[in-house]
Amino acid sequence: DQEFEWLGRHDNVINSGGIKLFPEQIESKLQDILNDRFIVASEEDGTLGEKIILIIENPSDSEEAIYDKMKASDDLNKHEIPKQIYTTNKFVETINGKIQRSKTIASVMKK
Repeated sequence: DQEFEWLGRHDNVINSGGIKLFPEQIESKLQDILNDRFIVASEEDGTLGEKIILIIENPSDSEEAIYDKMKASDDLNKHEIPKQIYTTNKFVETINGKIQRSKTIASVMKK
């Protein structure tokens, strides 16, 4: 008996050092760890091809505290821990309040 398991959108897949990572899965795991709104994305990396990044809206914890929480989590494996954390005052949103991922990522990367 075979089951279909939804891992995430194909266009969001991150290939980091040959390992396929799904932002939706990582975000699901991080929801229990982080108190602030966030998204998981990627940026180019000379060694890995792509690396995972975390973009947080107005973080209540320091970057060091966020990394400590992620590393202490039994849910995240070492490949799922973001290599870089970016912060933003406000995510780019639709009129319904949904985060516009691509526009938010672009605005953070411009800084």
